[in-house]
Amino acid sequence: MDFVFYPENTGEDCLILELKVNGTPLEAICQIKEKETKKHACAVEVLREKSAKI
Repeated sequence: MDFVFYPENTGEDCLILELKVNGTPLEAICQIKEKETKKHACAVEVLREKSAKI
C-alpha cells in the first residue's frame, strides 16, 4: 500500500491508496487484497556505527 488515511473517529473506515503506473484499478485492488493475506517480516542492519561526539 502506498498510503493509508486513517479517520479521526476510530470506528470509521480508512482509505487505502495504491498507486499504479501503467496498471488498471482492478490490478491495484487485487494487489491490496493480496497484501492483506501475506505475512511480512523485516530486519534492520547497522551499516556504520555513529561516531562518539566529544
